[in-house]
Amino acid sequence: MKLITIIFTLLLTFGLAPLNNAQLIEKNKLSVYGKVKTYAKADRVKISFSINSYGKSLGVAFDKAKKQMNEISQKLKALGLIDKNISTSFFTSSENYGSKAFLSSKKDFIAIMSASITTEDLNLIEKILIAISESKIKRVDKISFELINLKELKEKALKEAIEKAKQKAVIISESLNISFSSIVGFQELFSDGSRFNKNRENYYREFNSISVRAAMDILPSNEGGFFAEELSFETEVMITYEIAE
Repeated sequence: MKLITIIFTLLLTFGLAPLNNAQLIEKNKLSVYGKVKTYAKADRVKISFSINSYGKSLGVAFDKAKKQMNEISQKLKALGLIDKNISTSFFTSSENYGSKAFLSSKKDFIAIMSASITTEDLNLIEKILIAISESKIKRVDKISFELINLKELKEKALKEAIEKAKQKAVIISESLNISFSSIVGFQELFSDGSRFNKNRENYYREFNSISVRAAMDILPSNEGGFFAEELSFETEVMITYEIAE
């Protein structure tokens, strides 16, 4: 009877919340949840793009792709970027089965190269897009914003979420006149569906990604421009207490 009364009181106190946000009592155990939403301004941007080059042989197609990438690199360095800001993520070359020229061998083979530009100077976004679009790249694949100090933000959010859960446990304990003998369970949840990549602790996931259909669409006259809106992520924990008899 005491257990049924406690459950009924909890429902009245916290409402019929979704399961992952409710405080649950089961088998003399109380599970409480603490959630924190963190907001931060993006401080790094990654721009991914691809180039396609053709030739009458694999060697010619490869040389063209390499030359085009070198030209792009020089333009980017003129903007103040350095080698570590520019990386090639994918390269392949093969016979061109899709768009060979009917009366010419100039497009018999294709070389595809994908690269990414990463910079902490967000004011360079439009200049970078203009520079690479002038080099007749195949397309801009994606623009995504990141947080450099994400590890520190996650640790701070985790501490705050734990404190919130503990505060709820105290309120419930005092309101229902129950006490806890020990903590028997702890779990960090991921409410937004993301997963923290421990191998790259400064990277959580791609925030606020922008897909661009054609780089030539990005013009200096675009009054809106590109800017990093406030990014956010959620941290949620569950602490399970054993109720003292």
